[in-house]
Amino acid sequence: MNTARASSSLSAKIILCLLSITLFSTFFFVRSIQRREPWIVPTFLSNSPHIGTAGTQLAPVNNWLKEGFFKLRLSAYRYPDSVETSATENRGFYASILPGSQYPIYFLFKLLDATSIVPNIYEKRGTQLLLIIFWNYLLHFLSALMLCVTVFFICRRMGFDYLNATLLGIVPSILQFHNAVSLYWHHLSMFHDISVLLPFVSFVFLEILRTSYASSRVPLIVRVIQPLLMFVGMLVSWVFVFVILTVYTMRVLNKEINLPSSLQHALLWLKQSFCFFMPALIAIALWLYQIASHMQKIPHADLTNTATSGDRLDLATTFLYRVGLSDGFAGFLYHVKTSLFTHLLNGYGLSGIIILYVTLYLATRGRKFIQTKTDTTDLVARTYVMFSIPCLAVYLFFAQTYGGGHSFSPILLSPALSLSFVFAPILILQIAKNNHLMPVLTLCKTKSITLVALLSLSASIMYGYSQIYNKKSITKFFSSPAYWHVAIGNFIKKNTDYRDVIFSQNYNIDISGHDLSVTHFHNKLIHFARSLDWVYYKTKSIIGNHTIKIFYFNSRKTAMQHLRNFLADNSIQTSSIEEEKVGYLLSFDGKEFRAWYERVHECDLYPSRCEKKG
Repeated sequence: MNTARASSSLSAKIILCLLSITLFSTFFFVRSIQRREPWIVPTFLSNSPHIGTAGTQLAPVNNWLKEGFFKLRLSAYRYPDSVETSATENRGFYASILPGSQYPIYFLFKLLDATSIVPNIYEKRGTQLLLIIFWNYLLHFLSALMLCVTVFFICRRMGFDYLNATLLGIVPSILQFHNAVSLYWHHLSMFHDISVLLPFVSFVFLEILRTSYASSRVPLIVRVIQPLLMFVGMLVSWVFVFVILTVYTMRVLNKEINLPSSLQHALLWLKQSFCFFMPALIAIALWLYQIASHMQKIPHADLTNTATSGDRLDLATTFLYRVGLSDGFAGFLYHVKTSLFTHLLNGYGLSGIIILYVTLYLATRGRKFIQTKTDTTDLVARTYVMFSIPCLAVYLFFAQTYGGGHSFSPILLSPALSLSFVFAPILILQIAKNNHLMPVLTLCKTKSITLVALLSLSASIMYGYSQIYNKKSITKFFSSPAYWHVAIGNFIKKNTDYRDVIFSQNYNIDISGHDLSVTHFHNKLIHFARSLDWVYYKTKSIIGNHTIKIFYFNSRKTAMQHLRNFLADNSIQTSSIEEEKVGYLLSFDGKEFRAWYERVHECDLYPSRCEKKG
């Protein structure tokens, strides 16, 4: 009876502590929403990386809504079905990553449409963007709360009392919701490295429960949920490869998976390893199925190439490029420096970099200073390694990718940074106590633990508030909403259809010629009209009737008139549509233009004909 009462009392205390942590986390989360309120608008921000990531992710979702999720074989095609993208190889198949971050968004949109909460959501692009904002806020809140719960259970496992464990459990939410990088990239962007954080944190938390608690119920829960998280994580981001390998290495070091010393042991090792990696292998098999399905629709001559870019880099070159070795070893070192220092410095500041790397050193090398090693002294080190090493490994392995235009890459280390403010004082105290460097603190364990909790809490508050309330920190990421994207998108959507091919000389952001932000709003591509030669080159392979439409801003009316007069002088009929404060669309028949161009450039295009006439 007494044991039952004690157990009930213990459970009540844990529930009360977790409710307190949730309450404080919710408070900080609401404050972070208030800080971002000026940017909660149904449009893209004008910052180009933000536009690219959000547009790239939302375009496949709208393709699934329009054409069917299974018809497109769960594959992410960035460009809509149109006269110039009727061939599958022209639709921008995103082969380099699995599109798992878009799947829940698609099912959410379908659910809202089916239940008539947001009917015909395919046409309501502004509503889609607001839903993405709220979805990302939810992911951010849940991942931060999971970090808080992780810290609480670790501190309890190490012998911290309930009050101090709760105080330390609040620290990650302070840092998660008071950091410009986290607030910005969790606002509208829906890229894989942001979406993977929740399964990443949850997976590591379950691994900690599995190894640290002897309750018979915990391993059963873990055996069911942890493989599902592995599958989901692998569907979302390649970062999870390194998460899985790190956890696998930990299990090998803990003798849970025994390396083979004989044939019999080798078979056992293969079985254990296969069971461990199976969810990830299923996710990779799905990715390979998508690539195979896509390549079946590519002409035979192109099967040796990949569809990861418009340049059609071959597989080996693409790999070297992603790793960063295509520019030589010096280029590789430059990309590593950018990903490991420059992006982090821009996102977290010098103090953030210092505490990240100092804590990593204490967790790996600092353990040699601890004379008495126990499971609890290793727990903090193992946890920090699982949160930091996978992120650093992906920065090294994909040096060019994360050292290049992926300015959102520091977000991967946001969990490790949040834990640093908790774990660094704990690791320092462990080293000091075990080497009798702080005899006063060793006299009273409670006081030393309280000192750690107060130090961590005060440091996190100082760092967090200096980040969130430093005007330069927040405004260097957030910028003024770009309402003109919506206006242009609606104008083009209203005046174009499947048979139209859109060009523009002055509205181009994406280097490939496709502005993904406007593509999202009107579901059409905008090609860069460098010249009439380029217009011919982009449309010469189109089969059937099509109309060429060139978009001009209002300020470019004179340039439009010059082109219109030139085409009229060459007997090509044109028409134009104007919308005040937006611009013009100059239209002419594509087949008529092609015939004229080939007639004028006959000798350049068909030299043999000129030789015969010669």
